[in-house]
Amino acid sequence: MGWTQVFFRGNFPHILREVSMETPIGSVRISGCPPPDLPFTSNQRVHRRARHAGPPPSGETGNERKETPVFSPSRMQGPAARPTQAVAALAAVAVLGAGLTAASSAVAAETTAKTTSDATLTWSLNKESNWRAYAPGTFNFLSAGIVDKTSASDPVEENEWKQADGDVSIEKKQADGTYQAATWAGLKTTPDGKDLPAAYTATGEGSGNRVRLANGTGTIDAANDDAEISWDGAFTVVYYSGLNQWYAKDLKLTVANGSGRLTATLGGWGTDMNDTSKFAVLDEEKDVEIATLSNVDVKDDGTVVTPDFNETDVDGQGTMRKSWPKRFLDFVTKTGTGPYWYASGGAADQRKTPAEIQVSYTAKAPEPQATAPEAPAKPTATVAGTMADPYQVKVDWKAPAKDGGSAITGYTVTLVPSTGDPVSQDVDASATTATFGKLTAQNVSYTASVVAKNTEGASAASAASDPVTPNADPAAAPAVTVEPTGDIDPAVENTFTVKGTGFTGGAAFYGAYAVVADTGKWNAGRNPTSPNDFVKAAWVKAAGIKDGAFTATVTVPAGSLEYGRTYVVGTTAAHGLSLTDRRLDTATAITLKAQAQAPEAPAQPQLAANGTSATVTWTAPADNGSAITGYTVTLTPADGKGDVKTQQVDAAATAATFDGLAKGVTYTATVVARNAIGASAASPASAAVTIAATAPGAAGDVTVRQSAAHELIVGWTAPADDGGSAITGYTVTLTPADGKGDVKTQQVDAATTTAVFTDLDPAVAYTASVVATNAIGDSTAATSDINAPVNPAPDQSTGDGDGTDSGVTDGDGATGGTQSGTTGTIGSGIANTTTNADGSAKLGSTGASVAVFAGVTVALAAAAAAVTILRRRNA
Repeated sequence: MGWTQVFFRGNFPHILREVSMETPIGSVRISGCPPPDLPFTSNQRVHRRARHAGPPPSGETGNERKETPVFSPSRMQGPAARPTQAVAALAAVAVLGAGLTAASSAVAAETTAKTTSDATLTWSLNKESNWRAYAPGTFNFLSAGIVDKTSASDPVEENEWKQADGDVSIEKKQADGTYQAATWAGLKTTPDGKDLPAAYTATGEGSGNRVRLANGTGTIDAANDDAEISWDGAFTVVYYSGLNQWYAKDLKLTVANGSGRLTATLGGWGTDMNDTSKFAVLDEEKDVEIATLSNVDVKDDGTVVTPDFNETDVDGQGTMRKSWPKRFLDFVTKTGTGPYWYASGGAADQRKTPAEIQVSYTAKAPEPQATAPEAPAKPTATVAGTMADPYQVKVDWKAPAKDGGSAITGYTVTLVPSTGDPVSQDVDASATTATFGKLTAQNVSYTASVVAKNTEGASAASAASDPVTPNADPAAAPAVTVEPTGDIDPAVENTFTVKGTGFTGGAAFYGAYAVVADTGKWNAGRNPTSPNDFVKAAWVKAAGIKDGAFTATVTVPAGSLEYGRTYVVGTTAAHGLSLTDRRLDTATAITLKAQAQAPEAPAQPQLAANGTSATVTWTAPADNGSAITGYTVTLTPADGKGDVKTQQVDAAATAATFDGLAKGVTYTATVVARNAIGASAASPASAAVTIAATAPGAAGDVTVRQSAAHELIVGWTAPADDGGSAITGYTVTLTPADGKGDVKTQQVDAATTTAVFTDLDPAVAYTASVVATNAIGDSTAATSDINAPVNPAPDQSTGDGDGTDSGVTDGDGATGGTQSGTTGTIGSGIANTTTNADGSAKLGSTGASVAVFAGVTVALAAAAAAVTILRRRNA
């Protein structure tokens, strides 16, 4: 036999909170209730939650579930009422069996819940949490916010303790019983300002501090002793001045039918009073029950309740003790404070029991339930457009007649195309119009609908508007007539008259263009790449088109039309549409009158060289009916090296001279004749002529620079003119400036532009010269600055320097110079010296260290210089 289990909540019929019913087929029964003819006793109870023939809700067992008398004294009207109420209850169940859904809806409508947004909770937890700790000089206290802990021995200092943090604060009881903001000093004194006892005692008065949570929000149903209130923020519970501590945050009070729980997210630090080396940051645990509440009398202004201190298996081994909630106990045990939260049979047990919780608030009756607004009336859609965006639809509507009791916050306007995807806009509440642009799709119609929105939701969509087509096709195919169409003389100005019909629709938004075009660039149905693809265009404005008809003229200047090309006179859409929209394209072919021909090609010209110049001569060719207007003369390098040279000369000339030609290059010449019709073919090429090569020009930028000890580097740049023959090498000469000593000479290859001279006397200054050589001969000598001869660098390792930093940069950009102090060491300055018996310098301890360092540095510098020289010589 099957069973149907149902439940209902609320004050129905003002005597039942929640009834679980098991309904066998053909009968109705309330679990836990005696038959109607028996009186109810105080231990007759019903389930506070509905069961569905399955296990208890998560986290409960059958034994843990608390039950509440069906008829408590506060809910009864005397013994005489019991049979009547029982019968009424059974009658209600019978009604539910016939129509559970309707009854549930009726009960839900009878809610007596109110809301609050200013709830305050005050709680000192217990006496132990506001007392002197066992360890001498330590205390247990509360702090607002989360006070961090970095090690097992990290105490809470005054600068870390917080009296207030957000909606959480710590209050101190005063001698007169009132509460004021707590202070750091007040954590260690009684309410009357006396110091807490010097040693831990089980009795006496503590500091009287408590935590205060403000601005809680939630719902209250005093008629049913129901409440659900949440607070933001956190507080920290500090034991032994911070050797043990944990925190609670985001507290939530839940009361149903007078029974409730206070939950929080707990976090803290794992420590062990027996082993102070143990320390760990504990993972936060959410929705931990920190107080179990019974017989909660929920009122419209608050409630006062002392949490339960029930028998609990405190160690999981069957040890039953009065305790705070088990999951809370398990968590604080990880922090090392577990024994302070359950009774152990000692004198201090009275300090462990939970303290009274006080909750106060202002309960407000619920506001009338708002709903989503009504749908707006059918909107109006119209075609709109601007010069910047010709294809737009404007949608207009009126605000709905009813806003559902909540102000309109905005609208969603949707445009649905006949083809393609809808587009939507969200606009604010003050708007009653919306414009959709860029609706370029050709011949697509759109309808519009509007949805109104408020804080409760969105209305149904309005009825769709009538369709509109912003970019409609022409009503009829465009057509034109053109005059004239034949015997067009390109040499004169020509004016064409164009008459059109059928120029309607979206393509005619800007009007139309009457155009003359080269069919190689544009013809009807083809997109032009730019307005330059038209020989000439005339704009027919939209205002000049009446019922799709217009008459326009387009004038083409003389010389704009060319023989050998074909042309049309036609129409396109105007402005930007001319590049993309082909719906207004028409084209009528026109023909040109017979034309003259380009000249004949000149005969083979003559080419003669003179130094670096060459002269081309030719004979004028036949002009083929149009006078020659000029010639193009071209010199071309025969081997492909060098630049092609071109001259334009007038019709009277039959010779052209080219100057400054490249030496050693062989050229040929051609000539092209031109007339008004065009250019001839090129003449045959002349015989080849070579411009003679010469010795190269002088090298440039000759410099002399110090390198390593007893060395100089000579650098230069290649000649700008190689004489038409590739450079084959350089002769580099180093000459003593005073004429004394030997002249040094090196031969280097053409790819080299530096030369290193070694084994030079640092006492001799030198200048340098460079001579470039090619197959023809030698250049003139290029010299360094004769007024600034350069001495080779001295050998620093022998101490023959002058105490200065030469800072010379060698040819590859590295620093070639070295530093030397007055004693021949690098960068040592005064070397802390004394004098030996023979008068020589003796370094002190500091000077000796510097000298050793300097010697190493000199050796490294010399090695680097040697590597640099070897690299250059091997280059």
